[in-house]
Amino acid sequence: MNQPPENRIGLEQNSDQQMLRLCAASAVYARGKQILGLQATLTVLGGFASPIAVASFPHFRVWAAFYAFAVALLDALVLESLQSEQRQTGARIQELFDCDLFRLPWRRLVAGEKPTPEIVTEKGCRYKQQHKDLSQLVDWYSPAVSRLSLPLARLVCQRTNAWWDFTLRKRYCTSLKAILWVLIIFVFAFGIHRGMTMDVFVLAVVAPLTPAILWGVREIRKNSSAGDDLLKLQTHIDGLWHDTLTGTLKDNDLEEQSILVQNQIFQSRSKNPFVFNWVYRLLRGAKEKTMHQVSAQLVEQALHTSRAAITEAHIE
Repeated sequence: MNQPPENRIGLEQNSDQQMLRLCAASAVYARGKQILGLQATLTVLGGFASPIAVASFPHFRVWAAFYAFAVALLDALVLESLQSEQRQTGARIQELFDCDLFRLPWRRLVAGEKPTPEIVTEKGCRYKQQHKDLSQLVDWYSPAVSRLSLPLARLVCQRTNAWWDFTLRKRYCTSLKAILWVLIIFVFAFGIHRGMTMDVFVLAVVAPLTPAILWGVREIRKNSSAGDDLLKLQTHIDGLWHDTLTGTLKDNDLEEQSILVQNQIFQSRSKNPFVFNWVYRLLRGAKEKTMHQVSAQLVEQALHTSRAAITEAHIE
């Protein structure tokens, strides 16, 4: 049987080249999240502000309706397209990071052309200039995987990607639902409190609120669907892990399966909506600790299984 390539994930992930790629991907994602922030500001704050403005200046109600129409048009024609471009670029840069670490081939049919060195260098250097502390990018994957063969280490890292993204989106959906309900209750209560007539209520409250509701519902649906797919992917990886440890799946077959898993990870990164950084910062401490602990447990499980198999072979 062919010897698997040497596992250098723990060492190489912190190399200058790989850190530059992580910086570049982070810079691109940050720009996409800024566009998401603009999107949320125009829709959600507009939904709050318009009823208050119309209550004070009734002749603004037509402009409030026009604002809602303009925001919906800007969202559909410009902001969504700009976010898509940033997602694609960031996903390809991060895919380059993963492919080198995991010793996987670049799949042009799935990911398109590799990002150019100029783009990676430009975006990465810009991020480094703006962020002197890069500690959050160090040890992107748990160093514990260095104790495993590359096929198993790769699988643990891929599981981390699926689990982490699923966890972020689950919390994000919960937060969005709460914000959306607060917005709806506030503006309707405000309209009733001010004794607005139906025509004023529709123009001053319902029309400006519509883009915010549509944006919130769309984000919740997209992230819920993405979370479901990521949970299925994590379950699939767990099945591959079990089959590998029990000897049902061999290293060569596992590499083929890992490529298919990596395809799904890329599709998730390139198509799923952005999640605000505040969600990441809120979860990072506890969830990062959990990630390292679970990775260490999986490593110990694999090593224990390997030692047990060697012992059994000697006995026989």
